[in-house]
Amino acid sequence: AFLSILSAIRRNEFDETHYESIRERFITPAELPDDMTRLYSHNANVDTLNNTELKKLHGKTHAYTMALRGPEALTSALVRGCLSPERLELKNGAAVMFTKNNASAGYVNGTLGTVIGFTSDKKYPIVKTTDGLKIETEPAEWTIAEGDEVFAKITQIPLRLAWAMTIHKSQGVSLDAAVMDLSQTFEYGQGYVALSRVRTLSGIHLLGANARAFQVHPIVLAEDERFRAASERAEEEYSALSPERIAELEKNFIVICGGKQKKLKKEKKAKKTKKTAGEVEADAFTVLRQKHPQAYRPWTEEEEEKLKTMFTRGKQMKEMCEKLGRQPGGIRSRLKKLGLVAV
Repeated sequence: AFLSILSAIRRNEFDETHYESIRERFITPAELPDDMTRLYSHNANVDTLNNTELKKLHGKTHAYTMALRGPEALTSALVRGCLSPERLELKNGAAVMFTKNNASAGYVNGTLGTVIGFTSDKKYPIVKTTDGLKIETEPAEWTIAEGDEVFAKITQIPLRLAWAMTIHKSQGVSLDAAVMDLSQTFEYGQGYVALSRVRTLSGIHLLGANARAFQVHPIVLAEDERFRAASERAEEEYSALSPERIAELEKNFIVICGGKQKKLKKEKKAKKTKKTAGEVEADAFTVLRQKHPQAYRPWTEEEEEKLKTMFTRGKQMKEMCEKLGRQPGGIRSRLKKLGLVAV
């Protein structure tokens, strides 16, 4: 039922039947569950609730100020993309959410918990997660780097108050349950983002919703339809291929992914024929393309935008190479051309 609702919103087919399912998740203010994250469309609601709940707690306030290093343009981009605030205030008993992935330490982006104390030496917060794990939370880094060279870096405790958060900031987070107020939704897609943060329909608790909450942008809808049509065409074309052609495509796919196929004995014993200079050059280029599929291919606008996004979010060179299928030299050259690093 939940998947049906989300799919209907994506396709602009949300109707009364879907609304009936959603309406069952509406609650009154008197029915608000305790200790459950709330999602709002506006920062003012989030800040008010978080500050109010923090003031209710007794005990000393521990403040952590974000450290910035590097050019302002780059550190500003890191700050905008970081879920932890520049100034984080915590008390014993505060509801918090981790803002970074660190599986070895026992948390990922979206892990919820409660502050149960602070370390005796550096006063770092000790968080007990909803799974019962106790984590001494040390500062984490968000960087923009290339190889071993770090261009910019911010350092902060990877936490934020979690009594409430904006729908925008909740992107990328997975929650078991959440209270949502979609009555002031003002952007296409906000409702979809909020609803899809929760894993199950039973985990959704709605204080209200307006019509915009169940709509997607017309441009997004048009692109989604285009993608679906292209997918259907590809499926039809693939089903018409011969087994030999499918085997050839599979072999090419393995090569493009950097894999290798074991050669048959007949292939190994095949006689070598003398090749012309042009054939040698063509073969050399083929080998290059097999190892580096994107070699000498022009950059598309979509690839450049993806590179900009990953770079400003501090992704490492290795990850950018893997995602874009490019070599470090090609990425460095493109970053210089885009003006993101010094020539």
